[in-house]
Amino acid sequence: MFLSLLQPAHKDIKLPALFRFHEFCVIYCWLFFICFSVW
Repeated sequence: MFLSLLQPAHKDIKLPALFRFHEFCVIYCWLFFICFSVW
């Protein structure tokens, strides 16, 4: 499962909405963590 995500071809053909949502949450959490650490 993880190996299939590393392949760009499969990622372009099949990109589940849940995976996109997880990516967005990770980015948002990182931004929040950086802002919190700066304060």
